[in-house]
Amino acid sequence: MSDEPDKTWFGQPRGLTILFLTNMWELFSYYGMRTLLVYYMTKQLFFPQQKASLIYGSYVATAYFTPIDGWVNGGPSFSAVASWHSVIF
Repeated sequence: MSDEPDKTWFGQPRGLTILFLTNMWELFSYYGMRTLLVYYMTKQLFFPQQKASLIYGSYVATAYFTPIDGWVNGGPSFSAVASWHSVIF
C-alpha cells in the first residue's frame, strides 16, 4: 500500500472529471450554435424569418434523425449487403 491519498474530485476518479467537462463543452457548443444560427441568418445574411426557421428546423431534424439512418444501414443485414457489394464491385 502506498501512503499517497487517492486522487479524486468530490469522491469521483479524476478521469471522470475530464469526461464530464468534455461532454459539457460539446453540449454547450452544439446548443450555443443552434441558438445563434437563426439570429445570424436573419441579421447578417438577411434571410426572412420563415426561411431561417426552415433551415434551422432542417438542421435540427438532420442532427436528430441521422442516427436512425445509421441504424437502418448498419443493422443486422449490413453484413449481407456488404458481402453483395464486394461481389459486385
